[in-house]
Amino acid sequence: MPDIPVTRDALASPAPEDIAESIYGLVDQGAAWGTPDGESLDRKSVLARFWLSVADPLAKIYTTIFTVAGESTVCTINNSLVDWEVEYGLPDPCLGADPSRAIRLKSLAAKVGSSGTITSADFIALANAYGYSITIEEPHSFECAISECGETSDQLGSFATVDAYWIVHVGSAEELRFECSVSECGLDRLLDFANAACLEKLFLTISSAHFKPVFYYS
Repeated sequence: MPDIPVTRDALASPAPEDIAESIYGLVDQGAAWGTPDGESLDRKSVLARFWLSVADPLAKIYTTIFTVAGESTVCTINNSLVDWEVEYGLPDPCLGADPSRAIRLKSLAAKVGSSGTITSADFIALANAYGYSITIEEPHSFECAISECGETSDQLGSFATVDAYWIVHVGSAEELRFECSVSECGLDRLLDFANAACLEKLFLTISSAHFKPVFYYS
């Protein structure tokens, strides 16, 4: 979750007394208004207490307006999580049947942050936001007069078959071992690795036209 920006000010959550002070300055001056000879309004007077009662709903309005404004960024939302999720097609089924609010917020922040994801560094940062540690290998076609035999990772092949792929190495993959009475013979391996289904789906969804991610689990 990104750092929450400091947006609060004196009117973010004012007390009725704070609003009343502004009202007192607008009240007509004079003895009839409790301010003879330019004196300040007695805060314990009936008139002052009347304006204080008027200030109470105004203070609540200011607080409500600030709360609504605070829902405009993903790192400050509180009451509009469901609305944000509808906008971004969340919660993701990969999160399970009943994800916690904290997980939903983290998923939303990652989904919003995925906008403008272009470079391999962007995709690595996005994977980290989802809790995955990955590296990305970008293979290149072997080029005469540029690549060196035995001294380069460039591969033989055309642009369409090599350069169009990114190899995504997923670290710390969960080990799946064959379990008696749970696993099925002929279907489940004695040892396998859990794939990052959510991450694969996300990468395939937002990957640009110039590359296709291929996931490699080690």
